[in-house]
Amino acid sequence: MSSKDAKDPNIVMVGPTDNVDKSVAEPLPKLVQTMTELLNRRMKVEITDGRVMIGSFHCLDKQGNLLLANTTEHRTRQKGNASSVEKRNLGLVLVPIEHRVSAQLELSKKEAAVPGFLDPSRIMESSEPLLGESSDGIAAM
Repeated sequence: MSSKDAKDPNIVMVGPTDNVDKSVAEPLPKLVQTMTELLNRRMKVEITDGRVMIGSFHCLDKQGNLLLANTTEHRTRQKGNASSVEKRNLGLVLVPIEHRVSAQLELSKKEAAVPGFLDPSRIMESSEPLLGESSDGIAAM
């Protein structure tokens, strides 16, 4: 690792553990580290047909598709003047980027009190491409 990498604000070092040599720690781009911080966090995703998926964030591929685990689908049905919400358990769900309307992360009270916590514009301003690929296909959550 060069001294340039150590000073680059877009590179974050993987935290060393007792059994890892600090001199060989691999740098990770900030965007990758942010995505790893989201792993297993509850997320609410609205899709184009009006359904809402609530599940644990499992993965975001380089095309921007979301993979949610332990997912529950919520669908609102209109019956005359009344509406009802139908729920069903789906398990593992892939939400393609072209069908995603919005994605929201469930925050703790402590996280919600921090201004700009996980602000997508702040996360996406990183000039470091995700995993060496172009970041053009990655959408802000």
